[in-house]
Amino acid sequence: MFPVGVYNVEDYPLNWIDGTYYSTYKGNTFQVSSIENVKSDAEYDAVTLIDLASQSLTTDFTSTLLSKFVGLEDIFIANNSISVLDVSNLMQVQEISCHGNSISVLDVGNLTNLTYIHCGGNSISVLDVSNLTNLTLLYCYSNPISVLDVANLTNLAAIHCGNVPISVLDVTNLVNLTQLYCYGNSVSILDVVNLIELTTLHIYYTQIDFLDFTNLTKLNNFDGFGARLNSAINSQLLVDLDGHGLSNGYFSSSIFGGGSLTAAGQTAKTNLLSKGWTIAGL
Repeated sequence: MFPVGVYNVEDYPLNWIDGTYYSTYKGNTFQVSSIENVKSDAEYDAVTLIDLASQSLTTDFTSTLLSKFVGLEDIFIANNSISVLDVSNLMQVQEISCHGNSISVLDVGNLTNLTYIHCGGNSISVLDVSNLTNLTLLYCYSNPISVLDVANLTNLAAIHCGNVPISVLDVTNLVNLTQLYCYGNSVSILDVVNLIELTTLHIYYTQIDFLDFTNLTKLNNFDGFGARLNSAINSQLLVDLDGHGLSNGYFSSSIFGGGSLTAAGQTAKTNLLSKGWTIAGL
């Protein structure tokens, strides 16, 4: 037991959470207003989920705090004002949702059980996910990340790395990928020819000047506006999509360097419109 007083969150995090002190005390200390029992190791071990999203927290989620939760599988602390999140010792964690904070360091390199990371809208400059082969969803948009190595993450189903200053993104082996948001960066080559499950591809405002949709028979949502796709490439993309026979899709692009669609491209556009597609920018 401990008496009335002020305590550090990292020393008694489960008392802070279970006592809902987090709803009043947003920082690294909390005021105990009545005598309470200190939580046992067994109670810490039983915790598999921490969900403190959108609580206006400024609390430091230090290793001292989080390492007490040895069985933690999911941590959801999105949309706060948190600047410290040390998950490096959470070897059982599977899902991390920390988007919309002020985090600058996210060390997940050894957390091989991770299947889901949503860390968009932070200040993270280094994100090493290269060994996280169980990862299925990766959302790291709007961070100053310069290198993103996903080449061997063949279980990935979705990547959202928009507004991340990368220049290389190798997705050639990601045959299970269904959604790829890779816009607002310096990527100039994007080989998607093997991504036969892909349904959504957004590459607007990039340096990409060539794409091959030949095998993308499930693609029905494409945005390449402001990329470097010329008239011939845009026309061929439309021809490919028309040939795949899907209805009610979305295609947005622009013709780099000016000009018009080829005759074949214009015919494909007309056909797609008749199938319920929305085509913007052409």
